[in-house]
Amino acid sequence: MSTDNISTSQLLSLGVSLSAYRIFTNLPLSFTHFFGTGAPLFSVIAGLIFFAVLFFLTKKLCHSNSENIFSTAEKTFGKFGKYTLFILFWVYIFLSSAFLLSEFTEFAKLVAFPLSPRWFVAIFFVIAAALAALSSFDALGKISTLFVPLFTGIIIFFLATVLFQSKPENLFPVLGTAKAETLPGIFSCLLIFSDMLLIFLVMPSKNIKKPVQKTILRAFISGFFVVFLLVLTYTAKIPYPLSKEESFPLYLLVKEVYYGRFFQRIDAIILLISALWGMMALSLNIGLLAGLSKALFGIKSHFISIFPISTSMFFAALFLSSSLAHLSQFLLGLAAAALFAGILVLAIFTKRRRQTPNEN
Repeated sequence: MSTDNISTSQLLSLGVSLSAYRIFTNLPLSFTHFFGTGAPLFSVIAGLIFFAVLFFLTKKLCHSNSENIFSTAEKTFGKFGKYTLFILFWVYIFLSSAFLLSEFTEFAKLVAFPLSPRWFVAIFFVIAAALAALSSFDALGKISTLFVPLFTGIIIFFLATVLFQSKPENLFPVLGTAKAETLPGIFSCLLIFSDMLLIFLVMPSKNIKKPVQKTILRAFISGFFVVFLLVLTYTAKIPYPLSKEESFPLYLLVKEVYYGRFFQRIDAIILLISALWGMMALSLNIGLLAGLSKALFGIKSHFISIFPISTSMFFAALFLSSSLAHLSQFLLGLAAAALFAGILVLAIFTKRRRQTPNEN
């Protein structure tokens, strides 16, 4: 997938998708597990920390000299740095995709297919995502531009409806159960935003202009708002400590939406949104993995690289079942931390070329 011709609107919608699609998983519950009724406050703190880091990374790595992040790594640390970054991205994207597929499979089973085996549900996601990954990146970007704003608006509307029906007293005490594990808890909760690091693969490597950094930051702010609204609504609607024992908070909240007898089964709408959003995110990941595999292993055919990636991802997702959810999040957290450290070191040591007067 080539990202050289990606437009600003496509970059914005993909950025929102990367920062918000995990609302369909169990990751938002991390805030409740660590902070109890203080989840909304500490979600804001986690968002501000990630925003500050993302601001620094984009300021250092959004060049105007036709360089992607790998050529920057090669120029800074040589081929060792380039291929190390390749491997870090590949491992992280693969684990993130397996986690995504596992969580969305469980979500679909919970909402509509409770009696179906996991492999039966997962295989539909994999096939659809693999076929979509065969298309051009421009096509995926246009689909994202069309659906992500619509889906985001619908979810915000549903969450706002439930929030207005909630009990404000469930939000107190504001600091919740924050104790000595506050800092480790915040860093653990940052995992919900970690896919935003993939924006450095999505953004164009040619004809980069100043608005790229602003677009990325705006995309993260939009995605973060959706995550915050979910955490706030969940905390206000489901009293603590009962909220610690539940799963898939978005589904639980959507079940509380009621617009009258003639407009029911809102969960069916959420299932459709989650299926389409999940397949878009998964197809993006498969396409990125295929591109990285071609560069790492010298594979010339995009199709040949997609088939083994999709197959191995399918079996990895089946292995990371709900009983191994903690192991899945632990491995994903390690991969995210390693990738973040690699990008941060690159940003610290890279030298940004001064712009000429003719560059925007």
